[in-house]
Amino acid sequence: MVSIRNGTAFGNSLSDPMLDPDFIDSPPMVQPKFTSRSQSIRAVIGDTITLPCEVENLGEY
Repeated sequence: MVSIRNGTAFGNSLSDPMLDPDFIDSPPMVQPKFTSRSQSIRAVIGDTITLPCEVENLGEY
């Protein structure tokens, strides 16, 4: 549900979460974070490659 007050959308929306009363009442969330180093990888067009990465706090994502 999304409600609009003074031109600002609240609820399940893409609005600023800090202005969303549902967000303020919820416990703090730890966001996933890429911890692997960046690197350049070359591939031939049409090839399938696997990109290496490490992520902290992956949780349910």
